[in-house]
Amino acid sequence: MSKLKEGFTTGACAAAAAKLATINLISDKITKSVKVWFPDNKYFKFEAHYVEKTGDYSIATIKKFAGDDPDITNGAIIGARVFFSKNSGIEITGGKGVGIVTKRGLAVDVGNPAINPVPQIMIIKNIKEVISNIGLKVEIFVEDGERLALKTLNKKLGIVGGISILGTTGIVKPVSTEAYKASIEVEINVAVANNIKEIVFVTGRTSEKIAKKTISLPEEAFVTIGDHIGFSLKKAVEKGIEKVN
Repeated sequence: MSKLKEGFTTGACAAAAAKLATINLISDKITKSVKVWFPDNKYFKFEAHYVEKTGDYSIATIKKFAGDDPDITNGAIIGARVFFSKNSGIEITGGKGVGIVTKRGLAVDVGNPAINPVPQIMIIKNIKEVISNIGLKVEIFVEDGERLALKTLNKKLGIVGGISILGTTGIVKPVSTEAYKASIEVEINVAVANNIKEIVFVTGRTSEKIAKKTISLPEEAFVTIGDHIGFSLKKAVEKGIEKVN
């Protein structure tokens, strides 16, 4: 059996798009590929899906490749629009298709675009490899992100209007157990942040629908755990949950 192919996170694709758009913004010629720094200090090459440059801004998009992982965002077009700014430093904002955080307990504060800390670090680090003394505004966007988000847990987690820009390593590992566990912990964190002390473990969407018909609790109380019962119970205890159904 051949080894399953790894892919790239939405965060890595956003960083690639931002770096490529910055290169084109400050250059007289158009570049369509770029090498991107990852948190393990390795570099990976990305090819542009689309590039555009005007007098005021530059756009680059990357088509996400998730490898052999059954990722709903595989093939998503993730882009960056980069402008010159009068302010110093690099300002990262979320554009169309990137969700906005509306509930506490996530890695990003309420009211901000759902662009997680490591992707933000990747974006800034990669841009600073190109230029470091000019103020820039970087708008991350996802084509059709609103529709893609309907197939994720974002609404339940309090992320509205689009998908999240995620990743801690930049790499998607096929059918990653660690990624699944991380999502369980995020769901428990959201419940705790909303002062919920009783939660319900469900294995998937079907069992969640059934549970909601018989148990009257807020939406955040229903945590999808798959078959990770031991891990989920341990995290519930660690986070101070008083009752698990």
